[in-house]
Amino acid sequence: MSKFMMAATTFACLPVLLGVAAYLFWVTLAICKPRFKATYLRNTVTTFTVIMFLCYPTIVNYTFQMVNCIDIDGKSVLLRDFDMECGSEEHTRALFTLCLPIVVIWVLGFPAFMFYLLYKRRRNLDDPENVIRYGLFYIGLTDDMFYWEIVVVNLRKIAFVSVAAGLEATILFRAMVCFGVLFINTKMTR
Repeated sequence: MSKFMMAATTFACLPVLLGVAAYLFWVTLAICKPRFKATYLRNTVTTFTVIMFLCYPTIVNYTFQMVNCIDIDGKSVLLRDFDMECGSEEHTRALFTLCLPIVVIWVLGFPAFMFYLLYKRRRNLDDPENVIRYGLFYIGLTDDMFYWEIVVVNLRKIAFVSVAAGLEATILFRAMVCFGVLFINTKMTR
């Protein structure tokens, strides 16, 4: 496996590994200090939410770079790893075993799951328990726009990162797509 694919695999697994470490940390703290016993699960969820919020752009970036190929001397190679030929058996295997699961689980799955959790709690967003666990995604927004950070901002991140990292295109095309995303975003916010 190439260094780039190893890094992509590491970043795909990082939220899970850090989530397990957070769980072990909060459980250990709850055992050592009984006052944390009632809140260790809430603290774990909050920690995992922050971890995902911070890791998400990097995971999206690595994912779209797995399909960013350039032509060098008539040979299509991965931009981040010139040793990997695009369309080769190794690249195709990486796309189906690494890229596709990351897209389903993290790039699309995480925002969809967070939207589901917030939608389910949309009538009780002011509940202190919800604010502590998921407030990162809706604090500062009106109650009827609770989904904005999850849906719109993440779609914008995906659009920008895919244009910057994953699409083989001219600079002019990339700039036009970015301006299009900004234009649509501006129209949606009015």
